[in-house]
Amino acid sequence: MFRRSFQMLLILIAALAWSGDIQAQLLINPAAEGGFQNGATFASNGWTVANAGGGPNLWYVGTVPTGFTGNAAYISNDLGITHAYTNNSTSVVHFYRDVTFPGGVPQFTLSFNWKADGESGPFDAIIVSLAPTTYTPTGSTTSLGTGVLPAPANKLGAITAPQLNNQTTVQTATYTLKSADLGNCSGPVTLRLIFTWKNDGSLGDQPPAAIDNISLVGVPLTTNKPADRCTDGTNIVYTANPGVGAGETGVFSIIQNTPGFTNNGNGTANWTVGNSIPGNYVVSYTLTNAANCAYTVR
Repeated sequence: MFRRSFQMLLILIAALAWSGDIQAQLLINPAAEGGFQNGATFASNGWTVANAGGGPNLWYVGTVPTGFTGNAAYISNDLGITHAYTNNSTSVVHFYRDVTFPGGVPQFTLSFNWKADGESGPFDAIIVSLAPTTYTPTGSTTSLGTGVLPAPANKLGAITAPQLNNQTTVQTATYTLKSADLGNCSGPVTLRLIFTWKNDGSLGDQPPAAIDNISLVGVPLTTNKPADRCTDGTNIVYTANPGVGAGETGVFSIIQNTPGFTNNGNGTANWTVGNSIPGNYVVSYTLTNAANCAYTVR
């Protein structure tokens, strides 16, 4: 009777506690607007292009670059006919879109395919940045040298805006964006995602920038759903996603308290079922980020 009561209670509470998981949120779809599959212009894919005043090397959408499937965004010095740039004439050009990062989501993943050879330094390269929507990038023929866009567009989350070059075959770039850096702790925030091509007025190897399959996905706080182990007495192991990063804490807790439950402090916990007594148990997990914003899931 004791064993049966405990088993029934644990199964019931576990089912109640872990129901209603939040699904990942797709903010930019690589199979549609992020892959430039909605049309042969930036506008038809919801992007704004800033080519004006940017010299001879400009952004286009089309199937010209090799190594990609369907359309891609690419730099061309002949109205989009070829994927090539004039390396002795300075260009700084951009395409961008505004993205609303929903509140209550602790982490986001940005990824895309790219290639660009350019010039080491980096003098000729792709730049990826996030900025407030009050910042509007414009085309320019003033060299950025080895630098990135000026503040407030000089960052991608917590890191200095990445610069990508020296690759003639298609690569994949992936970046983690934390809520502490985005400002979406208590509610949604809209930021401007900017892709820039820069080249100075000397040297540089073909090809210039090409970008495709841009994906931006919200990673909500979730935990695993361990199977009930009451009948065989095996420990239950809990894990959380996303994991605990720099400046963050992750704590599993249980109601009611039991000596069989151990929070490991790193986004994991163990429950030794045999050390627990019958009762109503609810397990929850709280992730507190570097901005002291707490996210909880049960």
